[in-house]
Amino acid sequence: MGCRTELSGTAAAAENSMSSYPISAMSAGTRIPACSSTRRTPSASRSFAQKTASGSGGPASSSRRAAEGACVVVADRDAGAAQKVAAVIGASAARPADAAVAAAADVTSEDEVAAAVRAAVLAFGGVDLVVNNAGLSISRPLLETSARDWDVQHDVMARGSFLVSRETARVMVEQATGGDIVYIASKNGVFAGPNNIAYGAAKADQAHQVRLLAAEPGEHGIRVNGVNPDGVVRGSGIFALTGGDLTRTTGLHVPVDAGVAAAFLR
Repeated sequence: MGCRTELSGTAAAAENSMSSYPISAMSAGTRIPACSSTRRTPSASRSFAQKTASGSGGPASSSRRAAEGACVVVADRDAGAAQKVAAVIGASAARPADAAVAAAADVTSEDEVAAAVRAAVLAFGGVDLVVNNAGLSISRPLLETSARDWDVQHDVMARGSFLVSRETARVMVEQATGGDIVYIASKNGVFAGPNNIAYGAAKADQAHQVRLLAAEPGEHGIRVNGVNPDGVVRGSGIFALTGGDLTRTTGLHVPVDAGVAAAFLR
């Protein structure tokens, strides 16, 4: 049966990490490794993941998908950080490069996102699953929020997820085997609160992207779903949770009681 290719990643979680924006997940291509397959199942996929130098969020998601049989592409602006995560995932495989590979990319760059998607295609022969989990949080009162605070969060989360979804969808449409695009948004995109204007607005943008895209590429068998977590998986640089693998979170856009995996509706 083989595996699906999954593209995933994460973004900077603190202001001092803003130089390391992540990219999302996807794969498509010309080289078909031993683990690739044209039949997609929840446990056999080709995935593209994004992360940051801080390694927050994306590594846990990527490792979980790999454990369920996905071939994973980990993308990060910091190539070394992406390679570290890919090496950990591939350590138990007979051929590490058939389990996970790294790609250098900045989620805010149109050209770099496209290049990362091409790298995923070349590595695993296609893309079946994309996880838009690049993000960072700069929470300040309105009068203390700078234009740069606003721009950097919208560039990473709103623009970045749009670019990743668009380039991933191009591949999925051409493959004609369907696929999944998943957004990790936030409860802050739905509930209003103080000291959060830029982050909350960027997350609301992502949540509405899910609604808009859910109405568009379905004719190609592409499903688009979103998760609005109250917190995120263990290892996040933005929030911290305790407990076992994929510690319970609350979700609004898609009701979630077991982390990211619950977003993959079947």
